[in-house]
Amino acid sequence: MSASVHGTAWDLTPADRLLVEAKRWGSRLRFAVMLLFFRARGRFPRTMAEVDEDALAGLSLTLGVPASSSRAALLPDSDDRTLKRQRAEIRALLGFREASVADAEALTGWLRRWCTWRMEVEMAPAPNCYAMTR
Repeated sequence: MSASVHGTAWDLTPADRLLVEAKRWGSRLRFAVMLLFFRARGRFPRTMAEVDEDALAGLSLTLGVPASSSRAALLPDSDDRTLKRQRAEIRALLGFREASVADAEALTGWLRRWCTWRMEVEMAPAPNCYAMTR
């Protein structure tokens, strides 16, 4: 995600800044990255390679915290309790919740209905439409 491509995607609002500054100094940059990435993409980054280096450096300067020498340190092991708590806080703040098995089943049903409609009504079958939902 490039700051130049997404413009203000990496700008903290005053409310964001208050939220980030309430975190421990060592966790602020990670929390800000996860918050802004989730807001822009609707998911958390899987690897730090997905986060633009220039955006990370700018965010680090904005927050007045040093950029980590190891980008991997910003996304530790998924068993990290702090990471889990921060993700839950961000999801709640933005009105999301963790997906469940029931959500996956509902999405699969919707996709199957959509693909059937597309094939019947538009007569333009999507290649491998059914294969993608199994």
